[in-house]
Amino acid sequence: GDLTLHYLRWLRAASSGGKEVILELAFWMGPTLGVADSTVRTNYGDRSHTAATDRWIVMHMHIPLDGATFMGGNNVLYVGVRNMGIYHSQGVYLPAAVTRGFRQGYRAEFRYSSSYAEGEYNRGSLRDYNSRTDTIACPRSRRGNSSRRWYVGQNRDSSVPGSANANADYGQLLNDFGAWLHDQGTFSVDNLAYLWPSLRTIRIDNGFTANINARDRLDPEDGAFDQNWRPDGDAPTDPWFYRNI
Repeated sequence: GDLTLHYLRWLRAASSGGKEVILELAFWMGPTLGVADSTVRTNYGDRSHTAATDRWIVMHMHIPLDGATFMGGNNVLYVGVRNMGIYHSQGVYLPAAVTRGFRQGYRAEFRYSSSYAEGEYNRGSLRDYNSRTDTIACPRSRRGNSSRRWYVGQNRDSSVPGSANANADYGQLLNDFGAWLHDQGTFSVDNLAYLWPSLRTIRIDNGFTANINARDRLDPEDGAFDQNWRPDGDAPTDPWFYRNI
């Protein structure tokens, strides 16, 4: 395709008060990772971005932590997402390490947005270059939790709760994307175990998986929020190497 999955990364959602985590997905704009493709950049980039080149498309899946985080059975788990934002990224940034003493990896740039850190970094020639657009925003219940969620890879029809476009074709595209992500192994037990190691001890081969409270079981491994990874377990090339391509 036109976009290439570069890396994934678990992020803390500081503004949620520990009630959510975020899965970051960074796609290189081009069919070959690390190779500039002018046609793809023209088709997928923001033409108003003249101060820097759009190199990545980044998605953030917001995952509430509670008893409804996981749905599963037949040896697979599905993760419930309440919101998915998307934005362009131009350069790279090295965030502070979450695990003390851990050598963290770079991320595709994310700070130039009014929705990050209350807009503290959103100034200068790159102002709003990382502005987020919601592709899914599931409705919330009165208690503040998501009343409906998109279980990525599980709903393989045109019905996606809270999708930004009610058009059935749009819903089908989202579900096709979710099915592809799941089939790549994004939500395998090994990848979820970065944050929930105890999932390795829970049997999910006999129907619906119940009584897994993701907030209670959250026990991140060292470096879980500091490292980039790929669904197949291979280590991705650090974004730093592609910052000027």
